[in-house]
Amino acid sequence: PRNIMSKGTLQNFLDHLKGDLFVDDQIYASFADDKTAMSTLNVHAPLLVTVLDTLVCLEELFIERAAVFNTISMEACQDLSFLAQEEHERKALMEFGWNEEKYDKAKIECGMKWIQIFDLFPSLSKMVSLEFLLCNMKSNHARSYSVSSCKAFVGSELHLIVGRFLYSQGDKIDVGVCSNYLTSSNQGDEIKFRIESVPSFHYPGNSSSPVIFICTGTGYAPIRGLLQKRQYFHSRGEILGPAYLIFGSRRVDEGVFFQSEIEGFERKDGILAKAFFCYSREPGKEKEYTSDVLKSGKCKDLLRPIAEKPETHVFICGSANMAEDCKQAMRDISSPSCIDKMEKENRLHCDVFGAILSS
Repeated sequence: PRNIMSKGTLQNFLDHLKGDLFVDDQIYASFADDKTAMSTLNVHAPLLVTVLDTLVCLEELFIERAAVFNTISMEACQDLSFLAQEEHERKALMEFGWNEEKYDKAKIECGMKWIQIFDLFPSLSKMVSLEFLLCNMKSNHARSYSVSSCKAFVGSELHLIVGRFLYSQGDKIDVGVCSNYLTSSNQGDEIKFRIESVPSFHYPGNSSSPVIFICTGTGYAPIRGLLQKRQYFHSRGEILGPAYLIFGSRRVDEGVFFQSEIEGFERKDGILAKAFFCYSREPGKEKEYTSDVLKSGKCKDLLRPIAEKPETHVFICGSANMAEDCKQAMRDISSPSCIDKMEKENRLHCDVFGAILSS
């Protein structure tokens, strides 16, 4: 992803580094061919590795390659403390470098991002070299998004569902790098990407297999592509097995776009037999999660015989915790052996994100 930053903002940042650097300047870095040292660089200086043995423009380096909106690491704080010219800044950086509690508090209160370094610690101006940044900053890494369309149905188009990631840093609301980049893009902008196939989340080879879809929020993305796949099969006159969907969101207003489209799939003969909706933070209503829906009377009675069919496939997309809760709920409404067999036969498909957190 590209960092959303003007050339003027970048030049102001470069003006604080050692030497006279300009956004259009090019740099060249080389490294001795030492395999052990190179493997160490890949871990500890990934940004430096991206510029080795090639000419790189500083604008490209800081707009496309450097993670300038990442937080300054504790290790970098230790090193920066020796460069600070003011005693109180030197002391603060040293504390942030060795005291994790104070470091975490600083991240919450002021962000501690590389792009802010000279605003937070003015005495570092003209003391930090480009080489220091190359050795201490992380590189922008690729982000993965599930394709939310079926090529056979939409042709040369490629659809994504992206939720702009917002999070608080003290009194300031910050944004995710890639989600902000994508949602701020304009028609005609060029976006670099690569497609990675995930066979474990492809539609069943037999179109007549019954299917249960479970998703939350933007986890609807790959499910949407699979529903379009069903539309494609239907247009060719293929026999479709019944399909059911459980969709969860925090509030009705967040899920309204998805709900209207899902209801449209319900109205198309054979695409979606039944959809269930639940909301976990809808004002004035009791929290309800996808796992709760699975265990509710009407849904349980409908899906239990479907889940126990030997040809049924289940697709789950959402957080890791949500996926585990739904798998347990399916064990509750059918039988543990049924779900275990489904997993063993690769008929339980999960596309999840995040770590599993204990309650």
